[in-house]
Amino acid sequence: MHSEMTVTTMILLTLMTFKFEVSTICLLLNKMTRAQEMLSFFSGSVNRYPGEGPNERVFSPDEYKQLSLILNWRKMLSNFWIAPFQLNGKTYRTVEHYFQSEKLRLVDPALADTFTVESGTPLGTEGTGLEARQMRKAKLLSKEQLKVWDTMKDDVMNCAWRAKFLQNEPLQKVLLATQSAELWHSCPRMAPERFVGLEILRNELRLTA
Repeated sequence: MHSEMTVTTMILLTLMTFKFEVSTICLLLNKMTRAQEMLSFFSGSVNRYPGEGPNERVFSPDEYKQLSLILNWRKMLSNFWIAPFQLNGKTYRTVEHYFQSEKLRLVDPALADTFTVESGTPLGTEGTGLEARQMRKAKLLSKEQLKVWDTMKDDVMNCAWRAKFLQNEPLQKVLLATQSAELWHSCPRMAPERFVGLEILRNELRLTA
């Protein structure tokens, strides 16, 4: 199993390096992980046993007992979960803070820095992930800046996920406890999105666990 996971992780990392489309990586992940086992989450998820949440499917519930014992595990996987981490010498309260900050940095670096704890602003020091998201249009990007953002936003998100989980050990335990299920962000009034980057990070963590 260990050698199989090693090969899987190496293949997925290679695909990410060469910028394969997320849809292509998803297809390969389906072949490398347990087919159709799915867990879903968002910032407002309620506590239910794995497999009993909306759009979830689990074939071996006993394997998720450890995960079920962690209060708010679904919320912890969300980009809105408050788990401070450092990136590029600055501290961010949530993944959403970092993501929106890096987007705005293309048009207004000073505004982008208000998302950091070091800025001393209410948003940076006590703002929620939702409040960070609501600032995403504080400054509009030009067409050229949007094109640049489209080429970098996946890398930005993956960097934020790595920092969040690698710098917060309790969250690593949550991610590992999701076993090999597909991880889907499923929020009301939004199309479900598979967080492939989290699955890849989970595989990496499993190698060193």
